[in-house]
Amino acid sequence: MDAACFREYARLMHHRSDTLGEDAMMAATARVHGLTVATRNERDFAHFDVAVLNPFKQRVL
Repeated sequence: MDAACFREYARLMHHRSDTLGEDAMMAATARVHGLTVATRNERDFAHFDVAVLNPFKQRVL
């Protein structure tokens, strides 16, 4: 985790004791670098305002 990601992580965690630190770290990294979080647990990332992809919901052709 670089300095920019850590600053974003701290901002996301501010006053959010119900948030898992690991989820916030992933969300912060995704936000700083313009990435999408791939996870089955979409609800865990809903309040982070980050793009989420659930690979288990995607239809395989």
